[in-house]
Amino acid sequence: MKLNLGCGRKHKKGYLNIDIQEPCDLKHDLRTPLPFVDASVDEIYSKDVIELFSLREWKKLKNEMARVLKPGGKMEIFCNNFEYAIVNFLSCKDEGLKWEYWLHCVFSGQGNEFDYCKNAFTYDKLVSDLKEEGVENFKRGFEPEYTGWIHLICQKKS
Repeated sequence: MKLNLGCGRKHKKGYLNIDIQEPCDLKHDLRTPLPFVDASVDEIYSKDVIELFSLREWKKLKNEMARVLKPGGKMEIFCNNFEYAIVNFLSCKDEGLKWEYWLHCVFSGQGNEFDYCKNAFTYDKLVSDLKEEGVENFKRGFEPEYTGWIHLICQKKS
């Protein structure tokens, strides 16, 4: 089984697309325990999601992700790179662009009640958080020239 957590409208073929809002395969609030037994999931994919959770919510979610992932299972996470956002905010000379970028990267798109950032990550912080959950073999995924993304691929310890 493969999970796409917080899929929004970006459904992945071959994955169970999970979100708090429809359309999705499984409507589920990721602030609550995942409805899967321990070590039952082969892969977890998450893009533009983890920054939407408060520190307390993220702590629970990362624990749940590790709980349901099989030993050796793959986790792939994309999120905003807070370090990059700060540097670009401070160096941008176009005030309009500066604030548009800042608001989107730091506070999200705000398209609905669930689309607000409550957390921020650097690569090192994300790795540290996931190590606490027994995750290892960290590597950077494809990160285009625009390094405003963190793309992390890792595995649960076998």
